[in-house]
Amino acid sequence: MPRPTGDIADRVAQRARGVDTFVRKLETLASERRLTRTDIERAYTGAFLSFFTFYESAWEDLFFGLLMQRLTHPRAVQPLVEIRSENVARAMVRGRPKGYLDWLPADRTVERAGIYLGSGRPFSEMNNADHTTLKRYIAIRNALAHDSTFALASFRRQVIAGRALPPSERRPAGYLRGVHAVGQTRMNLALAELTVIFRRLCV
Repeated sequence: MPRPTGDIADRVAQRARGVDTFVRKLETLASERRLTRTDIERAYTGAFLSFFTFYESAWEDLFFGLLMQRLTHPRAVQPLVEIRSENVARAMVRGRPKGYLDWLPADRTVERAGIYLGSGRPFSEMNNADHTTLKRYIAIRNALAHDSTFALASFRRQVIAGRALPPSERRPAGYLRGVHAVGQTRMNLALAELTVIFRRLCV
């Protein structure tokens, strides 16, 4: 029996809460001087990358769940083709026998959805602000994952350009650790914003 798309949104929110709790514990240990800055930034890196991997998988699950009609959407999203085999569906969407399907930036998913889902919904209904927010977090993810000259340059250009930040916050992990508002780091904000963007796709 098909499940509601809200189930996947709930899983994303649950994972975000778990990561948020984890980083708050890290900050408590740091305030007690039981962790070095290097230790905590490594932990932030791992936490963000782990969440982002889960997040991309959720996009994939949502897309194929709608295509294969394993999921029901409140707005009655309909696939444009009927495919009974999961392997066939993935091969068709991939377009080649083997390879990796990337779902973010969201433009790629919107393009696929336009081919396989009626009117490309729900992915085609994303607003420009959500696209921009996702690109910012992808730049952070890439800089954390690759630490290359190109990835770091993209991070500086898309995330911190024009911002007056202390040196400790001019690298990705330190940036995430920085304060966004009272009681909220940029990591807390990232988890919240990414969760909201995904939930909007599901309702």
